[in-house]
Amino acid sequence: MVRRILAFVLTLLVAGCGTGTQLGTAEGGRPTTIATEALPADQVTLLSSDRAIGVRYRFGRLDLVSLTRDPGGRWVARILTSTRASRGQDSLHLISYGGTDTGEEWNTYVYGTAGPGVDHVALEGFPEARGGKVASGVWVIALREKDVTPAAIRWKFVATDGSVTSGEGIFPPEA
Repeated sequence: MVRRILAFVLTLLVAGCGTGTQLGTAEGGRPTTIATEALPADQVTLLSSDRAIGVRYRFGRLDLVSLTRDPGGRWVARILTSTRASRGQDSLHLISYGGTDTGEEWNTYVYGTAGPGVDHVALEGFPEARGGKVASGVWVIALREKDVTPAAIRWKFVATDGSVTSGEGIFPPEA
């Protein structure tokens, strides 16, 4: 029994030492950082030479992931937030930082899932927005603006055939 437990602990330690993997925990013991390989490149929006934002769908959850370069030039991925989501359905979620000075260039992230046939998601009123391309059913848009509220979000889901579904706010309602 003791050998099995030691073997399991050793396996966990070795697995945690892989290239590009950073370990940390948030409340509830959930990992806050992930292996950069766990986030496909087409699900990442480059914001600068040392910052990016990505989103991934995994096991019924949608993770918003911040990527930064460490001093050695390697990308480090950290989960900013995670929410329940359903693959294949349109959804829109919002996280916005604010206050007098966040110290960040990009302060708001709008992200979600998209149904079949959706090519990209666009927001009205944010001319410097980055991202919105749907990849593997997920998408993310970065905004410079702080303190963005759901009421300020006017969105369009644009299908590959050019048809548009539009509306306001976030959906489905946060549980």
